[in-house]
Amino acid sequence: MVALCCVLLNMNTLKNEYALDDEMVIGKNNYVLSGFSGIGKILTHDSYQGHFDYMNAANPLQGGRYRPLSLISFAMEQEIFSGSAGKDLVKAKQELIKLKKTSTDYKTINDTELKISGLEEESKNETLQIAGLRHGFQIIYFTLSMLVLFYFLATFIFPQNSILALLTTLLFVFHPVHSEVVANLKSRDEIFSLLFILLTFIFIFRYDKNSKMSDLIYGLISFIFAFLSKEYAFVVPIIVAAGVIILQKRKLNEVILSKWFLAVSFITAVFGVIRFNITGTHKISHSKPDILNDPFLFATIQEKIATKIRLLDEYLRLLFFPKNLSSDYSFQHFSYSTFADWKVWLSLLIWTSIIFGTIYLLRKKHIIGFLLLFFLLFFMLVNNIFFGIGATIGERLIYHSSLAFCVIVVWVFNFAFIKIQMQNTFKNLLTTFFIVTILFFMGYKTIARNVDWKNNFTLYKEDVKTVPNSALVNCNLGNSYFNIGYDLIKSKSKLSLNDSLLMNAYCDTAMPFLNKAITIHPRFVNAYINRALCNLYKGNKIEMVNDCIKANENYTGKNPLVIQFAQLLLREGKQFYVAKEYEKAAQVLSNASLIDHTNAEIWENLGGSEFMLAHFDKASIALSRALELSPTSPQLIQGSKIAANLVILQNKCKSDSLNPAIWNYAAKIYLQANFPTLSIDAYKRVLKLSPQNKEAIEGLRNAEKLVKN
Repeated sequence: MVALCCVLLNMNTLKNEYALDDEMVIGKNNYVLSGFSGIGKILTHDSYQGHFDYMNAANPLQGGRYRPLSLISFAMEQEIFSGSAGKDLVKAKQELIKLKKTSTDYKTINDTELKISGLEEESKNETLQIAGLRHGFQIIYFTLSMLVLFYFLATFIFPQNSILALLTTLLFVFHPVHSEVVANLKSRDEIFSLLFILLTFIFIFRYDKNSKMSDLIYGLISFIFAFLSKEYAFVVPIIVAAGVIILQKRKLNEVILSKWFLAVSFITAVFGVIRFNITGTHKISHSKPDILNDPFLFATIQEKIATKIRLLDEYLRLLFFPKNLSSDYSFQHFSYSTFADWKVWLSLLIWTSIIFGTIYLLRKKHIIGFLLLFFLLFFMLVNNIFFGIGATIGERLIYHSSLAFCVIVVWVFNFAFIKIQMQNTFKNLLTTFFIVTILFFMGYKTIARNVDWKNNFTLYKEDVKTVPNSALVNCNLGNSYFNIGYDLIKSKSKLSLNDSLLMNAYCDTAMPFLNKAITIHPRFVNAYINRALCNLYKGNKIEMVNDCIKANENYTGKNPLVIQFAQLLLREGKQFYVAKEYEKAAQVLSNASLIDHTNAEIWENLGGSEFMLAHFDKASIALSRALELSPTSPQLIQGSKIAANLVILQNKCKSDSLNPAIWNYAAKIYLQANFPTLSIDAYKRVLKLSPQNKEAIEGLRNAEKLVKN
């Protein structure tokens, strides 16, 4: 029954693609795309480092993440079931990084960038083709974890009543708050974590009873895998110890001196050292603070404390009334609170009561005390009170604690069932009706929510109704509308009028959401980038450049997405240059230099365009800037010198404008530099000052002939 319910409830996720953070851990993660060859790096790097390597960006996340097991499973799926485009893409990106550091051969760099663009599309398609298979594995892993959960409950929590174990398991399986964990592939780390934590409980409890060494070995192996799944394993030794004391009637000193406790404590200490070495603070980039990664950034100390306390009750709402669900609860969905808010004091009262109740029941060695400890210790890791998690709340974050919640609900329900004085037949019918009704509505909500997780568009289109003031959801929905339009026209070499109108329509639909995201969060880099994309396809080049500049202002270092805009303008500018439309080339390349002022190729082409327009002062500045960035380029050295000399010549002509010899010399230089029009003007100045100058007369005749030809 458990397995059947797991499959039937979640089988509609088989049609799903990727959503939310799936891109970070799968589609745009160098280590996962590398398949088997990326496993070594997955084990030795921050879990999101592969994504930031892919983006050629610094890791802005505070605290670090080390959850390699789920990433290893994704890498294995990539190796076995997908093509080689992902591997080829990673190699090409690494090659491009080396080229940009060591080469000034822009043609090779451009060819590599074009190759990467094609491989990105190919890799995206290959990865999308196996999305359904990945969701199938997700269901299998979830089902296995629920079977292990049922065994654990039936064996240790409700050993005399397997029906209660079944009800608890079904309540957990059906609970809509868990739809994110099953439907979102990124949350496979939650499934693995709970699975191996439960296996650790089972084997340690069994070892404590029968002292079989095999159980201890299996328990320790499960514990290691729990650590490789997620950091939640740090609190497991305390919870297991409390479970052995309460459920198996052991004394505290017996537990502390036991082999299993010493072994798990040692593993915990070793893993703590390993994790710090991999994700320690010395590895974290010092990027600009962002409200989306630090939700209490703008709060005063009082507001920070009060808001954190109030938000604790939001998790209880999700557990008791999981009606309005969202993938995101970030800025500005929740406003800051102060201690003048009665909700803060209500939350403080509720959670203080829970904590003191836990202490009291633990001293009484009551099973509810163990369950409350289970709930609180896992909850402690995600509620922002002790550890900042970079978010306000999250549905997946309550996954472990909700297990204790489900057990307590069933235990209380059973207690009330026994106490109610009613005819057994009627009481059984009433109970069955109540349970079936609850599971029906929960199952209906779970199935419906799974559909929302099909892809980013379906997810954010639904979530914006629940969290209309979330900057992130508004931005992501705007980006999703843009992507839908772009996917329809990206394969076409030339756009028809209908194609342009269609793309404009999607951009117009996206714009209000992007504008709202920026209004809510004026320093939102991704919102500016997405709006720049819309402005690009709407032909609003000035607005696009302004958005890119804003994105740069709020980003530490070089934003790889903004750099792509500069590359696009560079290609366009070079096309204008080849067509001898130098004014257009100069304008486009000038915009590109505003977006990326560290690109020598942009400055070189800008200098060349200004030179051809005879704006020698501007050309000299641009070429000098290019030479600073690429000081060994012979072409730049020569071009910069010529432009500088022409600027000097122009200045001499201005300062000694009545000297015909200066103008005569200038006319010759202009003619040599292939500027016959400037040469004609200079010769005319000579003849105006010295009408009988034969050299000037002859030079003017040659220059006019050259222009005519």
